[in-house]
Amino acid sequence: MGHAMARIKNVHDLSASLAFLLVCGLGGCGTRLGVIPFSAAGRGQASMVLDARSDVRFWTDFRATHPRNLSVEYDVELIQDGVTVAGARCDPAVRGASRVCWVRTDQRINCQMQCSVRISKTGPTLVRATLYIGGDPLAQQLERADLIVKQ
Repeated sequence: MGHAMARIKNVHDLSASLAFLLVCGLGGCGTRLGVIPFSAAGRGQASMVLDARSDVRFWTDFRATHPRNLSVEYDVELIQDGVTVAGARCDPAVRGASRVCWVRTDQRINCQMQCSVRISKTGPTLVRATLYIGGDPLAQQLERADLIVKQ
């Protein structure tokens, strides 16, 4: 029985992976420009060149032991020449029609969040993010909650 369940899980993982690749291939998930890594609540940043002609989209690569017991939010600022030019609050739990997700298990979620911004000038940009985490502290075992920037 255990081997049969493992095969079903592997087939499900493969199906989810193929669906993700198909959606991204046809829907244009964008180019990964940078990652701000998080393993706990706090602040991080990364520099990258952003293009004013297209939306800046935010994804999350989230791994936790009990993700249903967590509330997670990113506060994102885009800074050019020392001035904040755009900002967004991104919630990985927000579901919607344009949400693209790849869920391998209950512990790992890779999703495009319903969160994007547009900048008015192409150029070097500092993306600064603060990760807020709430929920039951005893149930929280966050491995990572990386913020991925795509265009």
